[in-house]
Amino acid sequence: MPDSVVQSSENGDLFYLEVKFRADGFFSFDERYKDYPYQNAWFVIVSPEKIQCMHFKRLKAGYGIHPDSKYVLNKVKSFHIDAAVLAEYEEYARQIFASFKKG
Repeated sequence: MPDSVVQSSENGDLFYLEVKFRADGFFSFDERYKDYPYQNAWFVIVSPEKIQCMHFKRLKAGYGIHPDSKYVLNKVKSFHIDAAVLAEYEEYARQIFASFKKG
């Protein structure tokens, strides 16, 4: 089961989301995803620097996310995410990751 199902506020489209937290900012498919059943899912990768996402099909084709990639969440036109809102959530993610370093 995906982590979330979200609905576009503009047109009502539904999206499956898998959210992964990566301190190093790297994510790609490995053996665990070979039979992943939700082929229309988006994978949202939260790292200390930014929040990125990539569609299942791209990940399955061998692409991945890394700290220098430009797959930022607000560039996915289907999601209709405001850049200011994304910046706010990226700041929350920075604070969360920073709290792990203190302990």
